[in-house]
Amino acid sequence: MSDEEVLVHITKMVISLANGEKPESDEKLETAILNNTISLSVQKLYQAVKVLAKNQHETTDFILKLSEGNLNIQAPKANHLFDPYKNMQSY
Repeated sequence: MSDEEVLVHITKMVISLANGEKPESDEKLETAILNNTISLSVQKLYQAVKVLAKNQHETTDFILKLSEGNLNIQAPKANHLFDPYKNMQSY
């Protein structure tokens, strides 16, 4: 898998996030990362987008639970996308 192919996949991931969707995982891409067959800078970008996707998914779950009236939920501390909603939860 080339850097260009990985960048196309990363672009699709970002578009999915922007549309409120969970990006699809790609086993071929994960294998390329594990085997170091793509450049380090593209690997770092991919990892950063994966973290963003994970945090966005956690945030969506948290907000849905809040919207159902569940105020007794704990938000993960390392995910700062939650911060404005934690304030709302405390009121």
